[in-house]
Amino acid sequence: MAFWNVNAAPGIGGRIRSQDKPMNSRTRSWHGFLRLAGVIFPALFLSGCFETRFDFTTRIRADGKVFRQSVIEGPGADLFKIPQDPKWQVKSSQTTGGGSVLREVIYRHELSGTFEAGSEIPSDYEFNNKREWTEEDKRRLEAAGIAAPYEENLFSRNRVRVSRMEGWFTVTTLYEEVFENKGIMELLLLDLKEEIRKQYEREGAPLGEPELQEIARLRLEDEILPQIHFKNQVEMPGKITAGNGSGAGRSAMSWEFSLKDFQNNYGSYTLEVSSRALKTPVLGLLAGGCAAAGAVLFFLILGFLRPNPKKPGPRRRP
Repeated sequence: MAFWNVNAAPGIGGRIRSQDKPMNSRTRSWHGFLRLAGVIFPALFLSGCFETRFDFTTRIRADGKVFRQSVIEGPGADLFKIPQDPKWQVKSSQTTGGGSVLREVIYRHELSGTFEAGSEIPSDYEFNNKREWTEEDKRRLEAAGIAAPYEENLFSRNRVRVSRMEGWFTVTTLYEEVFENKGIMELLLLDLKEEIRKQYEREGAPLGEPELQEIARLRLEDEILPQIHFKNQVEMPGKITAGNGSGAGRSAMSWEFSLKDFQNNYGSYTLEVSSRALKTPVLGLLAGGCAAAGAVLFFLILGFLRPNPKKPGPRRRP
């Protein structure tokens, strides 16, 4: 029995199917896939087990030190590795939600750390692929075009880099964070295609490779990738001069995106922002100079406003 009634439910798979208008092959494929989606991915649809939210906050101080705070939360948070670097302080918890037919476990990991230089910030977003690979796993990976060593060819992670360029009077700070995927999309598509193929064959309606590929791609783009959501805010020293995010203030920039927004075939997403600030000694000199100038001006004004004493008149002879 079909889990979704696509003939009656609006909003699922696009428009309601018309009884007197034939569907094209793309629409028919998508509707057919939705009819069996509840059988193939019941837990995925009911509990959203891929759903994970990443919330990153980065504060860069004028002296170059970087404070980083990360929150990873959702039913899919256990799919990602918790940093083991001792510079991170980690607090983990889990709760059981009751908002669906299947009671889902919500994982939450809170990380924070202060680092001397931007190059020292270890990754705080990384898909957990450390495991013992069986022969069946290796065959699947090979079919997806993923070669050994798998740690180098199957990953989803981020890299944070902060650099500084000092001039005579100013310091320019550059922030770059790159999210990278390799092999993940290919493996997800392979697994989706295999499950869809088996289901259609059981129903006696095998699919051709192009139609199968299209259904798997739609499922990946519309249902899985948007569930991995990122929110990132960076506070810079001085005034922001350029960046590819949204301005959250004179010295802050923010981004919101999901895996679906990744570029290069969902392979990467880059955050960039730069700022410029006066050097601390220059600020001290300016402050001292302003104070001295203010004192001189104050005494000048005081002397100008002070009334002159009356001149003595001529002395009278006795």
